[in-house]
Amino acid sequence: MKVIVLTSIRKDIASRALPILSASQDIEIVGVILSDGMTFQKKKLVKRKVRKIFRIGLLGALNGIRIRSWYKDYEAADIVLVCQKLNAVL
Repeated sequence: MKVIVLTSIRKDIASRALPILSASQDIEIVGVILSDGMTFQKKKLVKRKVRKIFRIGLLGALNGIRIRSWYKDYEAADIVLVCQKLNAVL
């Protein structure tokens, strides 16, 4: 199976999953795409975020911001260094 890894964060779950995926005999990593996180439709992005706040409520949004740090992987390696080590295309 051919796989392309798409991520917008340099140090996160993708840099942990990449070595595991490359070790598998059934998976071929075709490339890794590191998005800069920029969006061209800022108005659409703001609309989507406001709709989500109305859907989950203000306390739900605040709770989401509060628990965001629980899922941050501070010990993950930089995805660029992992790609260089595995000879993957970035």
